[in-house]
Amino acid sequence: MRKLIFISIFAITILACRPALYQVQNAEKSRIFISDSLESSEKILTLIQPYKMSMDSLLNRELAYSPIALDYEGANTVLGNFITDLMMEESNEIYRKKHPGKRIDIVLMNRGGLRRSFGPGYLSVRSMYELMPFENEAVVVTMTGEKLYEMVSFLRQSSKNHPVSGLKFNKNSDDKDFLINGEKYDSNRNYRILTNDYLQNGGDQMRFFLDPVDVEYLQIRLRDMYINYLEKIDTIQVNSDLRYIE
Repeated sequence: MRKLIFISIFAITILACRPALYQVQNAEKSRIFISDSLESSEKILTLIQPYKMSMDSLLNRELAYSPIALDYEGANTVLGNFITDLMMEESNEIYRKKHPGKRIDIVLMNRGGLRRSFGPGYLSVRSMYELMPFENEAVVVTMTGEKLYEMVSFLRQSSKNHPVSGLKFNKNSDDKDFLINGEKYDSNRNYRILTNDYLQNGGDQMRFFLDPVDVEYLQIRLRDMYINYLEKIDTIQVNSDLRYIE
């Protein structure tokens, strides 16, 4: 057996050291646009049909009904409020099992991280993949009160109005008179912020997440968090309270 392995390795080494038997003489390239004008292949369609049916069955499964449009318009968006509030509920359920008596204070998502709005109707598993096509994970970042004020200052200056939960502040002010879960901001304490791993690493210019007191991954993707929440409810209800006060 050892001789066989040695001979195989020796043969591969000899072949690798030999000059190439063939050389490329010419190469051409062209761009093929994928559209309805391309003819389908019955052979390929037959091959993928069982897999397509299986995937469609999984993705088309209905999760919960929304009686209103979950849109992304305005400063305090319906979709942004809904998503960050469900993240607050789901993440605290996970976090409190690991850390009894403690809770997450704020949820912050980036506006560009949510990729579509929805009209009234049922949301499916496919809807959640369209909303969150990324594999971002949920991360709890513990930061100082000073860093939290830096975060609020960033949100005040940003024109995007990134979705938040647990936080309420005046957009047109630079004071420290803002609320975290109904309580006044305290510069002397630490705060726990749930976000995604992209932002936690400074994405979307959110550099205030860098150099934190602590970082803890909850070992769950945001998309899975959304699906888990929707599976537990029947009808979607949205808290329309103002987080950005203009």
